[in-house]
Amino acid sequence: MKFMTKPLLLIVALLTVWSSQAMAALSEADLQRFIAVQQALSERRDELAQLDPEKRAEAEAEAEWQRKYDQAMASDDDDAIFALEEERMASQKSLEDLLKPRRKSFDEEGAEALADLREKGALWEAMEDIVQDNGFSDLRSYWEVQQSVVKAVMFLSIQRGEAETDSLRETYRDSGLSEEYIAKSMAARREMTRSSRDYIGDVPEQDSQLVARFEEELLQVLSRSAEDEDDY
Repeated sequence: MKFMTKPLLLIVALLTVWSSQAMAALSEADLQRFIAVQQALSERRDELAQLDPEKRAEAEAEAEWQRKYDQAMASDDDDAIFALEEERMASQKSLEDLLKPRRKSFDEEGAEALADLREKGALWEAMEDIVQDNGFSDLRSYWEVQQSVVKAVMFLSIQRGEAETDSLRETYRDSGLSEEYIAKSMAARREMTRSSRDYIGDVPEQDSQLVARFEEELLQVLSRSAEDEDDY
């Protein structure tokens, strides 16, 4: 979906300011409501996907590709099979693309995603009904909690990675790896940590401590959302 550039930039700017300045500390009730919404979104994933024009287009393109592939397989058309497999590979992100440094922060990406969702009227309304049924005043208030929860989960993961670095250094030494290799590996891990911290920005200590208590349950619902490919 294409947007008019200036209105979108204005929306993103406003939402970025709103999300960075107005976010209150998470509460246990926030987490319980968030978990309930994630479960509801998962249960209604097929219905919501039908309301998303981008997902409908993806589903239609996938069905058409599969039809052509099945036809090529049935007729033993090696050239068509190869061309379709090449088409599939070209449409997927490469490892190089996935490893490219992020140009936007987590909050900026979240603001853009919310602006994008707002343009999908029927989907926005359906999701707003779901979040309101589960205790949020509106979709924006849910989105604010979602951003804080995910940032805290990421922060805890980064912390664990930092704690593992020293023990990993000793493991490398015990394995007989050269000091040069160890130094480069540690430098790469430090740079990855720095980049990750820059990406998520500040995470209130109260949020990280609260999320740590519910981390296992939160990871389960977030993982389920990712598996459903419905990370609204």
